[in-house]
Amino acid sequence: MHYSSTSREHFSLTPYYSFLQGSFWMSYAVIMGFATIYLQDKNFSNTTIGLLLALGTILSIFLQPILGFWVDKSSRLTMLHVLLICTSIGGICGILLQIASHSFLFICIPFIIIATLLTCFPTFLNVIAMDYINSGKQLHFGLGRGMGSISYAFIVLIMGFLVKRLGTPIIVPTFLVFLLSFLLVIIGLQKKSPIIKWNSSPEASIETKSDSPEGILAFLKRYRRFCFLLIGMMLLFVAHTALNTYHINIMKHVGGDAATMGFSLALSATLELPAMLLFTFFLSRVKCGNLLKISAFFFTIKALIAALATQVGGIYFSQAFQFASFAIFIPASVYYVNHLIEEKFRGTGQALLGAATVGLGGTLGNFIGGKILDFFPVSVMLIFCVVVSTLGFCITLFTIEN
Repeated sequence: MHYSSTSREHFSLTPYYSFLQGSFWMSYAVIMGFATIYLQDKNFSNTTIGLLLALGTILSIFLQPILGFWVDKSSRLTMLHVLLICTSIGGICGILLQIASHSFLFICIPFIIIATLLTCFPTFLNVIAMDYINSGKQLHFGLGRGMGSISYAFIVLIMGFLVKRLGTPIIVPTFLVFLLSFLLVIIGLQKKSPIIKWNSSPEASIETKSDSPEGILAFLKRYRRFCFLLIGMMLLFVAHTALNTYHINIMKHVGGDAATMGFSLALSATLELPAMLLFTFFLSRVKCGNLLKISAFFFTIKALIAALATQVGGIYFSQAFQFASFAIFIPASVYYVNHLIEEKFRGTGQALLGAATVGLGGTLGNFIGGKILDFFPVSVMLIFCVVVSTLGFCITLFTIEN
């Protein structure tokens, strides 16, 4: 399936895509970055919090490939349409979460749905960027994604102080404000430069139909080595997710609080921007597969330094390695899939990448991390993160194709 756009070729979509990434990551930062604090304030245990987040990511594991395959198969549906629908559903759930803020059941259900959708959205945004780039549009993916990171950094820093001063009731209303801005940007981008699927000829249409993907199993059969790579990436994100979800626990372990947690998350997110801005430069000199290997190595280094930290400054130091780990991994993995996977499978490939990392990796990281913290000290969870990340690095190292 080919993609085109109604806007002129010289028009750059980078500013619009930057606003799209920025508004999303601001909404994500508010509700997911402070999920543990919010739910702990509602008297949820660490295990229950991990279970809720795990359920959200488990559902995203199934939802991402299904929607990706659906978009690949459809002659009209694009990821912009999917994003618009899912964001509207997330807004409704946010309103329900605010209205029923003291009911256990009506906290759990809307929160799980929100967690599921927000876990899927980064993959959807990646697919949208690749659709535009593959259609010949001017879009700097690294800059757009970097603006998302800097927006995340700004909001977690501000929210850290606001939550400390005003408490957790500020979290959901702030989330709804940013989600509304995200929705408006989606609508604006759809009007400015809608993604249009087209086939260049009747023969191409017939060929696309006859060769259309038969499902996720067909993809897995064709790209077996890539599937083993996904296992390694998943393990990296088990550790990465546990370190982020339970960052407040880690900060308290070394003498910090909500404000220092906010600064720590802001620091790591801020350092993502220069790495993503420079990604095109890196890519021109280093193979994409090697960039993935480098990022996998620094995921492990980051976890190791966090495990060895005895003061807040040590955690800040570990967060500095976000530059060479997560910030390189995100654009490198998106470009890797875009180049490795043939066109008719790309939506499915990007969706499976998201399902394996943020989805399955996030599920296990949230659940196992919470379980460990309910029975053992923070240091045990940090050691677990080092071991799992090391294993993920080893698998990634030997399964990447150059």
